[in-house]
Amino acid sequence: MSFVTPGEVVRHLHLADKMVVADLGAGSGAYCFALADLIKHENIQGATIYAVDVQNAMLERLRADISHR
Repeated sequence: MSFVTPGEVVRHLHLADKMVVADLGAGSGAYCFALADLIKHENIQGATIYAVDVQNAMLERLRADISHR
C-alpha cells in the first residue's frame, strides 16, 4: 500500500491568484507547507493560507517552523 503525500494532494486543487485556502486541523503543517511550496512554484500571486487547529501548541509549533523556513 502506498500513501499520497501532501504535495501530491495539493497539486489537484487548481489554485489561482488571490485564492484563500484553509488547512483545518493543520497539526504540524504538512499541508500548509505543501500549499506554500505549490504557491511559490506556480508563481501564484496574492494567495492566502490559513492554518486552523484546536491545539494552540500545534499552531505555536507551526509558527516556529515557518520562521525557520
